[in-house]
Amino acid sequence: MTVLAAHQLAELCRSHSRTPQGLADYRFIFDIPGEADLTELNKRAAETERLRVFAAEICRELADRGHRLGYHTARDLRMVLSQPNEGMIQSVLDAVASPLVGAIQGNPQKGYVLATDPSVTQRRLALLGKELTGTEPTP
Repeated sequence: MTVLAAHQLAELCRSHSRTPQGLADYRFIFDIPGEADLTELNKRAAETERLRVFAAEICRELADRGHRLGYHTARDLRMVLSQPNEGMIQSVLDAVASPLVGAIQGNPQKGYVLATDPSVTQRRLALLGKELTGTEPTP
């Protein structure tokens, strides 16, 4: 049996409100008997939050610089962003450029520019969430 202290439960609730996790992410906490260890879950949540913030930083940079300077590659962005890893930048670019998200357009060779207003991307993602949960999208 795993014991979850009240302060740990409160920590889980706060963390989940900032960075929602799935059942599988929480399940491993209860696999080991004794006092619950939230270290791994906290690491996963921190990484998810870091990627989300980083994706927004990339989109803001493309919006700010794209109007003046055009397309930016992962290498271009590495020079102006806090992330020194070009591979990580490209991974985020691929995700936000996917047809499902469509926040940016371009390709690794040519570079990327903002494809639409961020509010449109927000709406697309909200509709995806509603579709995944089976709720009716609101107009």
